[in-house]
Amino acid sequence: CNLAVCYLNGIGVEEDMAQAVAWFQKAVEGGSARAKSILGDFYLDGRGVEQDKERALSLYRESAADGYLPAICSLGLCYETGDGVAEDKAQAVEWYTRAAEGGYAPAQTNLAVCLLNGTGAERSAEEAVGWLEKAVEQEFPRAQGILGDLLLTGNGVPEDKARAVELYRAAAKGGYVPAMCDLGLCYENGDGVEEDLRHAVLWYRKSA
Repeated sequence: CNLAVCYLNGIGVEEDMAQAVAWFQKAVEGGSARAKSILGDFYLDGRGVEQDKERALSLYRESAADGYLPAICSLGLCYETGDGVAEDKAQAVEWYTRAAEGGYAPAQTNLAVCLLNGTGAERSAEEAVGWLEKAVEQEFPRAQGILGDLLLTGNGVPEDKARAVELYRAAAKGGYVPAMCDLGLCYENGDGVEEDLRHAVLWYRKSA
């Protein structure tokens, strides 16, 4: 599996998608849960292989049965969006919860968004904040940005504009584009930071 990742990302060897797929396939045959999940991504998107969503779901399920958290989260996303399987928001929440309880930050964030919107579960901003805080502890940029939004408006958590700006900065540093735009807005309006139109424009340009 590690050699496959090297070919995928061009680490120490020339990037070669065909070789990456071949090595991931060998790793799958050897029972690697990680390889099953990554190859599932390829089949879902048709990346390096002919798109086959049924095969993708099968690989995710095998990987999830081995307890591999990214695959468990991927199953949740498939059920949430109806990608390769009949859409089932409640089932999506079940998969997200399983991966979230295992400590997987992307799943914690996806679950939080479901709870904020009442998607497949009863709406609960407070519970959503709890999961976002767990993902923020792992410095997950999307969670930092979303929690920043909640802190800015006091949704499910006491309003704290200064901390919102801190989280936006951290998320922006991690490459999360919506947080760059949010940071620009904070500078434009003087929310949690001194009003500074020059900085606002700077962040808006970065997010464009």
